[in-house]
Amino acid sequence: MQVLEWAQFLEKGLPLKNTFTAMTVGIFDGVHKGHKALIDRIVCYDKGLLPVVVTFKQSRKKTQDILSPRQKLALFESSGIAVTIVAELSDSFMKMSGLEFIRILHETGKMRFLALGKNFRCGYRMDTDASMIQKFNAPKAIPTDIVDVIAEKDVPVSSSRIRAAILQGKLEETQLMLGRPFVFDLTGTEQLECPGGEFAYSIAALERVIVPPGKYTVLLHKKDGGNEQADIHIEEGVIRTPAFPSLEYIEFPKQCDL
Repeated sequence: MQVLEWAQFLEKGLPLKNTFTAMTVGIFDGVHKGHKALIDRIVCYDKGLLPVVVTFKQSRKKTQDILSPRQKLALFESSGIAVTIVAELSDSFMKMSGLEFIRILHETGKMRFLALGKNFRCGYRMDTDASMIQKFNAPKAIPTDIVDVIAEKDVPVSSSRIRAAILQGKLEETQLMLGRPFVFDLTGTEQLECPGGEFAYSIAALERVIVPPGKYTVLLHKKDGGNEQADIHIEEGVIRTPAFPSLEYIEFPKQCDL
C-alpha cells in the first residue's frame, strides 16, 4: 500500500496515472466494524477501480486515539486498500468547502465511486453532508453509496463508544464493536528497566486511549514475531510488564482481571 500526504497528492496526483479509483473518506479512529463496511464496499465494488482511503490527522486533538497511525495503516492494507491519502486537519484545510473537497477527489483522484457513512459531514463548518455529496456526484455519473450505521445489540457502533468502553475496561464490548481484540501499540514509548525484573513504558505523551489502572493478563507481542501471555500493571501514564525485550504490542482479551 502506498501512503500520500495531501500536499503530495495535490501536486502529483495518484501514483498510477491511468487508473480510476473507488474512494471512502473519514478519520477512521479505531477502524471499527462500521469503518470496515465502508472499506469493504470500495474494495469489492469494481475490481477495475483502485481502492483509496482518504483519512485525516488532527493538528489539535480533542480526544485520545484508539489506534496508532501505523496500526491504522496496517488495517487499511490488510483490508485491500491500495493507496491511503492523509490530510492534516489544519486551519487552512478546514476552510475548504465540502463540495470543493469532493471536486478535488474527482478531478485529481480520478474518483469513479464513493462510499460514505450516513452521518458523514465535511467542509467549512461541516457545511456538506453525505446526501449533498450524492447529489453533487450524480451529474458526473459517480455512484455514491451512503452506508447505514452498523449497530451491535441495537446500539450504533462509533469511535466515541469504543473509546468510552476502553476507558471503562469493558473489553468484551470493545472487541464486539471493533471486530477484533483491543491492541495497544508500544511504538514511541521509552522502555525503562526497573527493580524486580520489570520494564516500564511511559505512555502519557502518546495521546492514545488505554484501559483503567489495574492488573491485566494479556498477550505480549514481540518485535521478532513471538508472543507470550503475561501479567502487566497499568498505572497513571505507565505500563509495567515483565522484562521481555523488544515488545511491540499489548493485546487485551475480552475478559481481564482488574
